[in-house]
Amino acid sequence: MSAPTLSRDLVVLQTRALKLPGIARTFEALARQARDAHWPHEDYLHEVLSAEQASRHESVIRQRLREARFPEVKTLDTFDFTTAEGVSATQLHTLARGEWVTAPENLIFAGPIGTGKTHLAIALGVEATKQKRRVLFTRAAHVAAAATRAAVPGLYPGVDVAPSEMAPVVTDSGRSVNLLSGRRAETPLMLPIVTSACPLASTAASSRLVDPLLSSTP
Repeated sequence: MSAPTLSRDLVVLQTRALKLPGIARTFEALARQARDAHWPHEDYLHEVLSAEQASRHESVIRQRLREARFPEVKTLDTFDFTTAEGVSATQLHTLARGEWVTAPENLIFAGPIGTGKTHLAIALGVEATKQKRRVLFTRAAHVAAAATRAAVPGLYPGVDVAPSEMAPVVTDSGRSVNLLSGRRAETPLMLPIVTSACPLASTAASSRLVDPLLSSTP
């Protein structure tokens, strides 16, 4: 076995042991590029570490997407703003930056069937995962069932819920996001239940209300 081959195999073993998949995938190509361009050692080190950093970022996003349990992934790029009356592309792209989660604020997407309410709510959830936030998509009926199981008289008027028993969002040290989808009668009731149970989380809810199509609540 030649020396270069032995060195390569040793690096592969080391990247596996240290769990550095980004470096494992790129170190050979970057080494060839470094030799051809006569990079300083520091430049090569920077490039392989950048590759590993990017790999870990992408891995976190994939994990957040799996945890979110979206019925399907929707994005703002695939939403047709030209046919959606009353929806501002500028406002939605501003919301995509995530300040409403940091605030925290809640969003309500309200309108008739087929206006893209759930698409937009999921799209904002997807954007939140790109910022490494934890997101959970759930339906109002599921929240109602959980609230019924965890009913505690007097905790919340009408349908009571114990925060420790009904957590429709995974929380961590940062801000996190709920995505709540339901029928007209469900969502207005469920939104305050979810927000009272998870005070550190922001909630985006879609509901078959008529106006306004997009509004925010503190």
